[in-house]
Amino acid sequence: MRYTRDSSEWDELVAAGREILAELARDRREADYTAFAALLHERTKLPSLVFPQDRGTVGDLLADISELGREEHPELLLSVLVHARATGAPGEGFYALARHHGLLSEGAGDAEKYRLLDKQVKGLRAHYSPLRRRTDAGRP
Repeated sequence: MRYTRDSSEWDELVAAGREILAELARDRREADYTAFAALLHERTKLPSLVFPQDRGTVGDLLADISELGREEHPELLLSVLVHARATGAPGEGFYALARHHGLLSEGAGDAEKYRLLDKQVKGLRAHYSPLRRRTDAGRP
């Protein structure tokens, strides 16, 4: 059990979260943590995640979603599409995950973080682009 969620609920949240983030990338959009939690609730009908109480839950959920997404795109982290409303940037958990996977150096400054965010968002948008999907579908 993770954060009062049994394993089947957690797996459902991870799967739904991955779908939501893929849709956001496809639509060239992002979401703040509260909007993402609302989309999860709408999609799954599971009890809502509430901020700031569930900040740790959402952070771990986004890490699991990113790990699942890496199976399809190893250098891209889906969690980059969720950010704090006040800053417009992902939380420290995103940067820790990026460091863990060698995508960001230890002690990275603001410029390096910005370049990472830009590369991640552009990469996800390209990967999930409807145009790319149509092109890939026509290949043998």
